[in-house]
Amino acid sequence: MVYEKGKAWGRSRLEVVRDGEIVQDTGFVDNLFVAEGMSSCAAKMSGQATPNPFDWIAVGSSATPAANVGDTDLSVELTANGLARAQDGTPTVETVTETNDTMSINVSFSVTGTESVNEIGLCNATGTSGGDMMGRTVLGATVSLLSGDTLNATYKITFS
Repeated sequence: MVYEKGKAWGRSRLEVVRDGEIVQDTGFVDNLFVAEGMSSCAAKMSGQATPNPFDWIAVGSSATPAANVGDTDLSVELTANGLARAQDGTPTVETVTETNDTMSINVSFSVTGTESVNEIGLCNATGTSGGDMMGRTVLGATVSLLSGDTLNATYKITFS
């Protein structure tokens, strides 16, 4: 098959599990790729740099629209109450259209306090001031968390 134009697109999803039941599910929401993430990918593919894999998920509380490709971090990243960046040590690939065309990063957060989540980011390092951010998603609806909840986060990047 010949493609005249290729693209990459991302989407993310959050699920809240409370007392063994899914009580909130955002469904998959499209993201905004940011310049920092795109340049890291180009450098990695061309062998000009060796950035870390994009396998860290961060969540934040800002509902500010994802309209700035110059963003380098989430607007208001959450780091307390069990919501510090989490790493998927074994990202997977799966098939959406073509064999192995999608990377999937999946993490779970054990929530220890009340929080509101409105944004999710895909990063390549731990901590709020390290590494690069590949993309950011503003969910459109607040995800409300209570102590004892589990927050399951999925971030997918598809190349087509």
